[in-house]
Parts: sequence; structure tokens; C-alpha cells
Amino acid sequence: MLTLPPDVGDSDQAGLHRMLADARGLLTARTSVVLDARAVGVVSARMARTVVAFAEVGVARGIRCAVVLQPGAAARVALDLADPKTLVAVYGRVEEAIGGSEAPAEAPSADIVDPEVAEQVLSDSYATVRIRARGARCGMWMTSVPVGGVRLDGVGFRMGFDAEVAPLGKYVFSELESGRVACGAGGAWRRYGAGDVFLPAQPDLPYRAAVDDGVFRVAVIEPATLEHVARTESDRSGPIRVTGHEAVSAAAAAYWRSTCRHLRDDLLANPEVLAHPLVVGNAARLLAAAALATFANTARTDPTIEDRHDATPRTLRTAIAYIEAHADQDISVADIACSAWVTVRAVQLAFRRHLDTTPMAYLRRVRLDHVRAELRAAVPGQETVTGIAARWGFSRPGAFAAYYREVFDELPSHTLRNN
Repeated sequence: MLTLPPDVGDSDQAGLHRMLADARGLLTARTSVVLDARAVGVVSARMARTVVAFAEVGVARGIRCAVVLQPGAAARVALDLADPKTLVAVYGRVEEAIGGSEAPAEAPSADIVDPEVAEQVLSDSYATVRIRARGARCGMWMTSVPVGGVRLDGVGFRMGFDAEVAPLGKYVFSELESGRVACGAGGAWRRYGAGDVFLPAQPDLPYRAAVDDGVFRVAVIEPATLEHVARTESDRSGPIRVTGHEAVSAAAAAYWRSTCRHLRDDLLANPEVLAHPLVVGNAARLLAAAALATFANTARTDPTIEDRHDATPRTLRTAIAYIEAHADQDISVADIACSAWVTVRAVQLAFRRHLDTTPMAYLRRVRLDHVRAELRAAVPGQETVTGIAARWGFSRPGAFAAYYREVFDELPSHTLRNN
């Protein structure tokens, strides 16, 4: 076990590097290394990346690395953001870290009562933020969980403050659960209350915010992820941009809230499901697609004359062959279209014209057939329906069972019991 002193951090990066370099010898002699950081206050993004780099060396050598923090420490936020692969297990007690018990996937930061600490946590999480508190009250908490190419955060404030925020460089879609917030760039202010779904600012623009006791559910999506999902032509030039700051309708806002709730409650709460790459890939695309459906954007959706010409039986056969050969991989409709050398709209039109379905619905049915085959071959007691379904990208057990029964006229559990 290596104990980190209170003064380790950005002010002494060289000292931290020396400590961890000296400790690399531990990575050849033990099966686990525990870094006791309970004395450290706030871990900056730079310090978190240094610790994760140390852990990567250990993992490459088959050695488990863990960090012990004060329960609920704000340091947890920086480590979560620097460690999307969760190479470092985070614990609140040394005994738990040494024993190797399962660490929680999501833990809130402490009730931060120092505006400067809140400012640093927000800056490490999003972009440079400058806070000016209104009044003596100060309270903040935060959770953050990466899921594929996106991130789901929860942020709560028990204070009023004004903030200046540098360009985020990414889309930060927000739902305000309670409180009030006003966002503005230039001279225009937009005001939101509980239940509103909004985009604070475009990724390349700075903005100002005024927050009064707000609780936010936030989805962070890289522009490249949104571009990949939105792309409707294989040779499209220029980026896809979200052009609106609010949901296009009340129904669209409700759809956004239900999508985020599904990911939080059904996916993040189920480690067995979350362990499968197909589920994680589907989740990232689902959230990006929900953002495009909720906010006005520049993506084209109508097929062109060329798309209609390319929606042939040959295109369909090529696409089907690709789907059946790659059903076990995390593929998208753009990948299917590229395999047939046509645009996404053309391949979608081919499936609709000749099979009255969509490429992704066809892929879903192919994967369902694989689930049925594995259920029939499985040994009851050694495999579960949830595990097999998740392996093929089905993350919601209840919805999967209903879909399976609709297609095969029996429950998946019955197939497993009577294989």
C-alpha cells in the first residue's frame, strides 16, 4: 500500500511522478497495489490522469490497482472522468480495497461547500468555469458514469451563483429536475425551470449561466459521436450541427427524458447487462439518436433521386449478407450502408421497399435468432436468459421477453428450461 500525502497534486506533479515511479517496483512483486489518498483533498484532472497511467502499467502486468478516498470525496469525480475504462477501483475503506470487494459503479461527490472546489470540479468535468456565489450558502454534489462514447452525469447545487463557462467542445444536453437556470451568449438569455430539456450552448461558444438551487441530469456527447449517428450519406462533407437550444416539442422532451431514464435505471443499474459491448454501443447510439430527435439539427432525412435508384434488390442482398456475417459486432446502419456502397437513406429505402422493415430491425431479428439458438444449447443453471440476451445487445429483460414471445410464441425462460 502506498500512502499519498496531503500536498500531492498539481503543485507538486514532479513529486507525484517520483512517488509513483518508485512504486513501480511494487507492480512486479504483488497481485494488487492500493493507493491510500484519503488525506488528499481535491484531485485535479492532471493528477487523476497520472494515477490512471500508473494503474495502466499494473493492469498490463496483470496486477489490480485500487485507490482509497474519503467516503464521497470530490476526488472521485476527477478519477471517474480520467478513467473511462474503470482501471482503478475506488473505495472508501482500506479494508475493502485490500479485500477486493466490488466497488460501486457510481458514487456522488461529497457535499462540496467551498466555491473554489466546486469551480475546480466543474472545470475538470466540462470546461473552464468561473463561479461567483450569491450569498453565504454553498453546496454541490456530482455523479458521472461513462457509457461507450457518451457520459451520463448528475449535478446538484444548493446555492445560487453566476458562472462564466469556456467553450465546452462537446454537446452537454441537460434536463433540469428542480431549481432555475438562465443561460446566455452575447445579449440573449434563455430561462429554464423544472422539467425543461435544453442545450446550454453550442460546443464552440462560451456562455454565461445563473443558477438557483438546480439539480441537473446531463448527457455529454462528443460531436463525432453525434456526427456518426446523424450521417445520412457515406460521402457527406461538413459537420452535423444541433441548431436549437430547446426540445422541438413537448413530446420530444418527454422522449428525451424517458430515454435517459431507461439508460440510468435499466442499463447502469444492471452490471451483467452493462458488461457486454453490443449493449454499450447500442446505448451510446440510442442517446445520440434521441438528441437528434429532440433538438433541431442540420441532418438530412429525405431520400434523393439517387437514393431511390440505389434501393435495389442487389443492395438489399448485400446488406443482408453483411448483417448476418457481423451480427455479433457493434455495427450501425452507416456500416451496413457502406458495405453496400450506398447511402444510409438508400439502404433504409431498400429494406422498406422490399421487406417492409428497417436495417436495424432486421439486425435485431437476426440477433434474436442467435439468442434462441444459444438458449437451446445452454445448460440450465450455468447460463441465464439475461446474460445471453445481453450478449446479443438486448439490455431490457422485460422488453426482450415480450419481443421474444411475440416472435416465437413462448417465453425465453421456457426455451432455456426445455432445450
